[in-house]
Amino acid sequence: MTCPLTFVDARSPQTVYPERYLQRFGSTDPLHVQFLASNDLADTFYLKCYSAQYDIPLASATFTKSTLLAGSYYYWDVYLSFATILAAITALDIHYINTVVYFRIETTDLYMDSLPVYIGSHPETVGLLYHNTSNDFETVFGTWSMTNSFLLRVQGGFARGYFKMGGDYETFLNQKNEPNVVYAMPKSTYTLTLFGLSDTMAEKLNAILHLDTNMIDGIQYCRMGEVSQTLNDFGLWDLKVELIPATNRMTQNMEGDIWLVTQDGTPITDEDTNILTISPAIA
Repeated sequence: MTCPLTFVDARSPQTVYPERYLQRFGSTDPLHVQFLASNDLADTFYLKCYSAQYDIPLASATFTKSTLLAGSYYYWDVYLSFATILAAITALDIHYINTVVYFRIETTDLYMDSLPVYIGSHPETVGLLYHNTSNDFETVFGTWSMTNSFLLRVQGGFARGYFKMGGDYETFLNQKNEPNVVYAMPKSTYTLTLFGLSDTMAEKLNAILHLDTNMIDGIQYCRMGEVSQTLNDFGLWDLKVELIPATNRMTQNMEGDIWLVTQDGTPITDEDTNILTISPAIA
């Protein structure tokens, strides 16, 4: 459900109306794919990338098998960079090979095909990095780390007019009726707009937006309220959801760790000038 790629079983037909959605990924995006099984499969599994136009193999990586719950549950992870795939396309030096590809999970035979993926520069998209504190949504997330997270790229972003201001504050009047600020902390709410999504992608995003951790450009956000859903003129879904930063942006690094700071916001360091951090709730 939360796998960045959408796979269809090659041995069974799709719905009456086949999926025609074209996923997009950036030229340097990492790809993390996982599948699970309730029994131990002896086969060695590969994630292979092919040209969608000519079925030419472009890249391959081997799944790593792990066990969960004392061997009663098995899962396989694989990692592949889209930069590696583009390098393979460039090395072929064949002008008619485009950057639309698809992926297969294979053993000695075909196991499963993915829907097509378009690799390139997509300024109209946003990359969602996601993780969960528990192994849920048919996914084994493990301890928080960038490696154990997944990345999905979808059309949309923070459109103009996305910002809504707010905050908490306390004031009081002294004996001279002079106002004094006791406490004040701004709160920023952002509206994320995603558009042109198929039913499958909308279902996938519904699961992802229910996870504990969603990061955009290194900033962790938490959703506020329900996702609004509109069917556009092309029969695709447009979504809007309000997000707030999970922590103060000045005190969170790219890994999601929160800096320890003084009252005036100065980071606290050890004797080697390393900034002290604490692991967030997602660890």
